[in-house]
Amino acid sequence: MVKRRGRYDAMAPIEATTWLVVADVYGDSLYVRELPAFTDPRMVMIEAMARSVGKGFEVEELPGVIPIYYCRKGEERRSVSIVRTAPKLAKYR
Repeated sequence: MVKRRGRYDAMAPIEATTWLVVADVYGDSLYVRELPAFTDPRMVMIEAMARSVGKGFEVEELPGVIPIYYCRKGEERRSVSIVRTAPKLAKYR
């Protein structure tokens, strides 16, 4: 009998603190928000996409199975993601 591995759901809430990070093309964090344990990543990403669109950014691709998307306004491109390790804010702000 063949055992099948369960599928990992990167968009499922987890038992740990995570962070919403908006970063520039160089990977420098422009905005960081701590998310408490068991926060639903899908809802956070929907809220973040709405905020990006409201600020005039065009969302390039909707997040699917991982909590990340990219958005662009003119020549400015940003990544928006949920990460499991505490990021640092950029030094030059």
